[in-house]
Order: sequence, then C-alpha cells, then structure tokens
Amino acid sequence: MFSRSSRENRFEPTGVQVTRRRRRVARARLGVLGGTGHRRRIVAVGATAVILAGGGATYASTVGFGHNQVGTEYANGIQVSDDQIIKPIGNRLLTQFGKFMGSTVSPDGRFLATTSADKSVVLQVFDLSSYKLIWTVGSASGVNLKLTDGTVGQEGPTYSPDGKSLWLPEQDGLRRFPVNADGTLGAPTTVSIPVADGHSALVGQTKYSPDGSTLYAAINGQNSVVALDPHTGAVSRRGTSASLHVSSPSRAASST
Repeated sequence: MFSRSSRENRFEPTGVQVTRRRRRVARARLGVLGGTGHRRRIVAVGATAVILAGGGATYASTVGFGHNQVGTEYANGIQVSDDQIIKPIGNRLLTQFGKFMGSTVSPDGRFLATTSADKSVVLQVFDLSSYKLIWTVGSASGVNLKLTDGTVGQEGPTYSPDGKSLWLPEQDGLRRFPVNADGTLGAPTTVSIPVADGHSALVGQTKYSPDGSTLYAAINGQNSVVALDPHTGAVSRRGTSASLHVSSPSRAASST
C-alpha cells in the first residue's frame, strides 16, 4: 500500500493493520464436539485477527462476494479476491491498462514508473503530485509510445541514479528510455542480451552499482547475472551474483 505525505509529494510505502471478522456460525453447529458453551468460546477466540505492521490500518470483513466485483471500491470498502472487503489508509492509484507487474519511484520522488501486463501496455508513468497517468508505452492503440515487441520482464523498471534514463526489462534484452523533465519518455534504445547455451534471456530486476558505472541485470532462463555499461549497453561481464560481487537485484529493488 502506498500513501502520499501532506508535506511532501512523495510516494511512501505504509504498513497496514488488518482486522478480520467472520460470519457468525449457526448455533446448531456450535454444539458439535463438546457442547455449545465450550464451542462458542473457541469461536469467539478465533473470530477476530489483528495484524500490526506500521502506522496504516485496514478493516477487513469476510462476507460473501454477492454482486461485488474484485478491485471495485464500495461504500464499505474495496472488494479483494480472498473474499474480504478492506478499507486501506492512504490514496489509491488505479490504472485502466492491466495489472502492475512491478514499479519504481524516480530518484527525485516525482514519478512512478510501472511495468504492466494484460492490456498490451507494458510501461506506464504516473505523476505522483497528482496521481495522474502521464505516459504509456506498448503495442495497444492510443499509447504515447508504440512498441512492436510487447514482452515485459517479471520485475519493475529501473531509473538511473540521475533520473535521466529508465530501463525496461524484456525478453532477450532491455530498452533504455531517455526521461524528459516532465517525466515523459523519449524514443528508446534497444540493448540485446545474447542467447547462452541455447537459452534466451528473460530479464528480471536490474540494479545500478553504487558509483553508477555498471547496470546489473538478473537473467531468468540463463541462471546468470550480466554486467552492462549503462551508456553503451555493452555486456562487460556475465556470471552469478556471487562471482560478480553484487547483491540480489530483486531484494535490492524490494527494499527501495
């Protein structure tokens, strides 16, 4: 869950507190295995569960779906797929172009870039001061930037440390987009990852080295990590995360 700070236009993760309520079990069923009084006490103990995870709070009720549609917000909360209705704290960011695969915030905190699937839109950029979608990339009609290759990696995109480039993971390589001052993107450069031992590359998460001189990319399907020159896109090294002395890109991305 993400929320906006009232003092800063920043997109910050918040924890949630969940209270879960179950429907009351019929009295006749409470009499099974030891009498109604004992059974009722057991049900009362298990009727509510609270999870504390930071400053946010969410109320959840386990009621039947009825006519509710998953992902839709109703007067009593948002219907989610595990048969609960929740009321999250914070502001909700929605897209009409498929589900988010992964996301990253620009270094200056102004923009959110997300990979997505299902709607032929592989990349979306949002202005976090307004929560408005400002840029779309993909093969669908009406996108801001058209791509013929509709593949997308399993993780989110990656901004360069200076925020001037955005990397999109794909099958067989990556695309590097120049980032304009308003958060929109220019025409990309394609960076190919060669086949290794007959296996094509499906790029996962990417991570810059601390000095910004190298871009590391986890390559699914090849069980390897490649080191790229972020300026030329040339592959300088290939190996495992241990042999390249780089921490897991996926863990690093999830901590940002």
